[in-house]
Amino acid sequence: MDKNITYEQIFYATSNGVVITDASGNIVYINQRAEKILHLSAKKVGIF
Repeated sequence: MDKNITYEQIFYATSNGVVITDASGNIVYINQRAEKILHLSAKKVGIF
């Protein structure tokens, strides 16, 4: 069993809304909880 946890696993598993932006303020990643809180979808902001 792999006991290494990645940042990506934490990012998608957390119950907190997380939005990651680049230096210009463009959304680079958004997890499902943040999508619900902000009424956005990753597809609408052009991430996936």
